[in-house]
Amino acid sequence: MAWNNKVHIVGKVKRDAQAMDVRKGLRALNFTLVVEADGDKPLYVDCDAYGEMVEELEGYVECGEELEVDGRLTHRTYTGNDGRVRTGMRVLVERVEEMA
Repeated sequence: MAWNNKVHIVGKVKRDAQAMDVRKGLRALNFTLVVEADGDKPLYVDCDAYGEMVEELEGYVECGEELEVDGRLTHRTYTGNDGRVRTGMRVLVERVEEMA
């Protein structure tokens, strides 16, 4: 059975994204899209870009900008400042377009 893990979302960037060095030879760019959802509360979708995508997107993802993102779902597990382990679903970015 083949897995079909694809995501397509459109939303506004919550805050300017900044690239960072995760480890030697790997750069990452994280940003959050605010997406309209059913009801009156927006949905916040965390997005991660790595490698060549960072070079394409650095300085391009700015607060309030409306973007169309294609990618796939992934998990991220990390330990917060309070020592608690957290995990969440994120979008691994494969393509980004600015909405006109």
